[in-house]
Amino acid sequence: MERILAILEKEVDKELRRSFGLWLNRLFEKRKIPLSIDIEKLSSSEVRTVLETNLRRFEEEALTKGRQEGRLEGELQKAREVARKLKESGVDPAIIAESTGLSAEELKQL
Repeated sequence: MERILAILEKEVDKELRRSFGLWLNRLFEKRKIPLSIDIEKLSSSEVRTVLETNLRRFEEEALTKGRQEGRLEGELQKAREVARKLKESGVDPAIIAESTGLSAEELKQL
């Protein structure tokens, strides 16, 4: 971020600054974060604040998503372990599928 700010603090071409603002708006739009800034009208400190605030938001969202994905993967792994043990014990596959939430195809692969 420091390099971006250093470039923007210099007397850069207005078109470059405008293009950066458009890119930034699109980036935030894709993340469904409402941001509509006219970077050409912001001071360097305002640009810094906008970037820092929204980068923190990106980081928080990424961490939350990562935690959710990790939990889901852990739950799936545990369900597979339980299913494998039940299968080895001779439990009916229909009961295993109902109990673990795994499909018949997933049970066959165990």
